[in-house]
Amino acid sequence: EGEKNKGAQLITTNMVEKNRERRDIPIKGKPPIKDQEWRKAMFFLSKGPSSTLQFLDDNTKAMLFAYKSQAIDGPCTPLHLSMCPSDHSFMAMQQAWLALGDMPKEQAREEFINLLTSLLPDWRDWSDKNADLACFDGDGGEVGRIMKRFHSKG
Repeated sequence: EGEKNKGAQLITTNMVEKNRERRDIPIKGKPPIKDQEWRKAMFFLSKGPSSTLQFLDDNTKAMLFAYKSQAIDGPCTPLHLSMCPSDHSFMAMQQAWLALGDMPKEQAREEFINLLTSLLPDWRDWSDKNADLACFDGDGGEVGRIMKRFHSKG
């Protein structure tokens, strides 16, 4: 099992290094990820077709987890690493997050969206078509959906 964890760590570290190399190339005129796009990505991740992410290998899932965690919580801490030490897939996700180091939250958002887009280029289309399922203005969830429908009938 120790060898399996070392292999997962090596693959995860290699994925992070590839993204660092890509990140070091400046992109002129590229606007930062806007909050709306981030919320759409989180909406797709939570409510989108569940089968779309099931085909992903464990390392790719770990990178999505790592970027999302970094974007929301910032750098991984030892406290995060002590949670569920016997769950090997969870530990691989934690190691991927740890490998991101001090990556800024905005950059983690960009990397998450870039990776999601490279895997599922049409995720934005799904999010746009199903936008009525979510309120991106703060109400959100089931209550927001019910209230939105209620107000549209009145």
